[in-house]
Amino acid sequence: MRQFLCSLAACLFMAVSANAATVVEFTSVNGIKVAADAEGTGVTGFSLGRSTGLDPNVGGTFNSNDWFVGGNKLDALAAKDSLFWGFNSTIGYDLTSLSFGYDRSPTGPAAIAVDFFINSVFQAEIFADIAVAVNSTATATIDLSAYKNVTNGFFRLTGWNATGSSGTFDIENRSSLGGKGIVVTGEVSPIPLPAGLPLLLAGLGLMFGLRKRR
Repeated sequence: MRQFLCSLAACLFMAVSANAATVVEFTSVNGIKVAADAEGTGVTGFSLGRSTGLDPNVGGTFNSNDWFVGGNKLDALAAKDSLFWGFNSTIGYDLTSLSFGYDRSPTGPAAIAVDFFINSVFQAEIFADIAVAVNSTATATIDLSAYKNVTNGFFRLTGWNATGSSGTFDIENRSSLGGKGIVVTGEVSPIPLPAGLPLLLAGLGLMFGLRKRR
């Protein structure tokens, strides 16, 4: 009986606990697309890439030019001036945060915004910087704790208000992110308890206690 109760207690603990985890990470390197270089349990990362309105720029990081000159976010979206990344997972994650490093050249996009999608459905604009610093050391960290049991997440970064088509914007690797350019974190979603399990466990515990007294 004692062994049975211990097994039930272990099940209860596993059901209500969660494990902190990296969901997906990217190191910023030059290329057309960059594959994820770290993925959580059950996760397949969507490559870091760019929409058709942008061109790759030569350099050591994931760097792009031909951003929308002037305009606003809607103009840039229409021109397909966006970066994107994400993940698909066989298990649900309660998301914690998105962090990424970034900067621009003097004529690059002075404004950016990040939108978040779950299962291709728009959720919210989760971040905006309308005064991106030139050669910035900025690292954005965005709270994602409102998003639970996510199995498919997609991020889109759109830029505008450049002053020249040759201006660049890149994802920067940061030491604060373990040398990564983009880090999405979360916890494996707790497994729901079977209905009545807590009551059953309490009842069996009471029965075991009475039996021990006898």
